[in-house]
Amino acid sequence: SGLDQLLADADVRWFSKQGIYEPFLREVNSGLQISQLPTMGNASNDSSAIIAVIDSGVDIAQAEFSGRFAAGACFSTSTGDFVNTNNPLPSLCVTGTNGPAIRGNACNSANPDLAAALQNCGHGTHVAGIATGKIADTAANGIAPAARILAIQTKSLATSGDPQSPYTSTYNSIDVVNSLNYVLANRLLNGRKVAAVNMSFGYFATDAFWNLDQCANFDFGMMDAMNDLTTNGVAVVAAAGNVSTNYYGMAFPACAQNVVSVGATSKAFLPVGYSAYGFSSAYGFNGAEKLPTLLAPGGDNVSQGFATPPISCTNSTSNTGPVCAAKRSGVREQRSGTSMSAPIVASLIARLTDRFPALTGVQAAELLRQTGAPVVVNAALPAGIPRVTPVAAFRLASLPRSIAGTASSTACTAANLSWQAPVAQPGASYHLRFASSPAAPSGNGQSLGNVNSYQLPGLVGPIVFQLRTQDSVGFGEWSDSVAVTPASCAMQAIQIVGAPAQCGDTTFLNCRNVQWSGTATATQYELEHSFNTAFTGIPTKTITTTSDGVLYGYVKIRACNTACGPWSAALAVGPGANE
Repeated sequence: SGLDQLLADADVRWFSKQGIYEPFLREVNSGLQISQLPTMGNASNDSSAIIAVIDSGVDIAQAEFSGRFAAGACFSTSTGDFVNTNNPLPSLCVTGTNGPAIRGNACNSANPDLAAALQNCGHGTHVAGIATGKIADTAANGIAPAARILAIQTKSLATSGDPQSPYTSTYNSIDVVNSLNYVLANRLLNGRKVAAVNMSFGYFATDAFWNLDQCANFDFGMMDAMNDLTTNGVAVVAAAGNVSTNYYGMAFPACAQNVVSVGATSKAFLPVGYSAYGFSSAYGFNGAEKLPTLLAPGGDNVSQGFATPPISCTNSTSNTGPVCAAKRSGVREQRSGTSMSAPIVASLIARLTDRFPALTGVQAAELLRQTGAPVVVNAALPAGIPRVTPVAAFRLASLPRSIAGTASSTACTAANLSWQAPVAQPGASYHLRFASSPAAPSGNGQSLGNVNSYQLPGLVGPIVFQLRTQDSVGFGEWSDSVAVTPASCAMQAIQIVGAPAQCGDTTFLNCRNVQWSGTATATQYELEHSFNTAFTGIPTKTITTTSDGVLYGYVKIRACNTACGPWSAALAVGPGANE
């Protein structure tokens, strides 16, 4: 009856039961070419981008996060479960003078009754380290080492049913919704903006989530909170999930339509057995399932411990290196899983918005998707799933769009060039360079300013040209070459129409009317005949020629613009009737 009363209330939209989410944790590897990306931030290496990490908490006291803690909060529900006592399991939030606070220096709980695994925020710290870790060994930095961290502790306690280890950690759906709403309220902090939210956890139903409708109706509160963030340009990134024989499809919230879902590959960008890919080979693929938006390295598919040395947070392109991310209290560790893939994508989104401030996080995620290289994870999906290719995404972000070149309709030996601004640089200026085909253009070219079209005059034959952008940060890359053939000044179609007719002029008995076909690119014409000097600058396609003497011999016409075309064939002119 109480539920019926709630549903009858006009202020109530929905209600749902609490869900329990688990972290997707293993060991991690990567081979991304991060060193080829533009440097983050300003001269002091301070970025305008923030990554929100909703997880088990972040040990912000670690040196690798020094100076880059934007803000934090804690949401940890007291579950009400009882284990051997009549006391409910406590919230894991610590209380500060301003209420619940981030478990920064309090990552290690003082509660002696808790298992050691619950007394730290290792998972969240590791995820944050992949995204933003910065240490003296820069080859082992995180993907976005200048980004700020919005650290949110969302871990709660639950009973495991194991007397030897009675507690386990979970993420309660109410706490996740509160965390997402906290990010929404703090998406702009001190002139910086949250580019992405990272959630390296999720929930698997027994048969996972096969389609978008099933996913959309699972947790209304979380769906609303995530949609509010994406509407405001914040990308919501979630791990696709680590599967077992009983799980297929994709976990929630990764399966949601507006979520940037991330599956895992090996460091060599090969499929891995533990990652969810949106379908199961045992059940086939019918097109109704949501596939991961992107794939990113999450660790090699190595059995018995996943022992390959991880480097997911390194700038090196080699396959060896130090462990990738922090655990807590200065300790670094090896992990793999889709939990590790998700922060790679979140931090690349942050890097794109840092370099291109006009981009929202949602737009940056779309650039990563558009430029992704396909990975064929199963024969049922021959087109593959895109994996992140950061260099290509940055290039696309700065390239002028819809570049075209056409022959001028008003000037011969000229070409009209046109383009649209890149989605990431609406106020950029442009540089142009060109070369005779088939030679590739070279050099720095000429500055055109903030324009979207340009007429290139004085051309002889076909050319190829390239454009690049320039903003306050620097230059973009040169576009691909575009070929164009300018309008020709050789007016081959021009001809005198018939024999020059007698004028009928009584003053000049020997005059003739001369007519000829024109051409669209001509701005004037020249006429030559055997008894007078040439007439130049003739603006029309008809002219009356006069002579005080006998007019016969020949007449020729040519068309001109910035230069003149060839003369027409000479037309013989005999004596007129008045002679």
